[in-house]
Amino acid sequence: MNNILLINRINPGDELDKIVNMSFIIAGMENEDTHNTLTKIIKEVDFMSVEDIVMKYNGIAANIPLGKVPEFVALLCKNGLKIFGIYEIYNN
Repeated sequence: MNNILLINRINPGDELDKIVNMSFIIAGMENEDTHNTLTKIIKEVDFMSVEDIVMKYNGIAANIPLGKVPEFVALLCKNGLKIFGIYEIYNN
């Protein structure tokens, strides 16, 4: 079986204030501690809210300003979360 996922190329030169729907593949999503850590991080930042995310079995989907993605990734890592992928899903 082929698993096909169409994703947009992320260009750091794009509009950094543009809100994009990013997927973050994160280890340990089966653990309540991971969910709690994610919720804590999101409540602490000023560029998105809990309403901007969807928890999934393998990570989260988040509406986030493109320019804030590196800052968000740094916070995830600082809080001990393991990231396996970051991408923007392609919309036709």
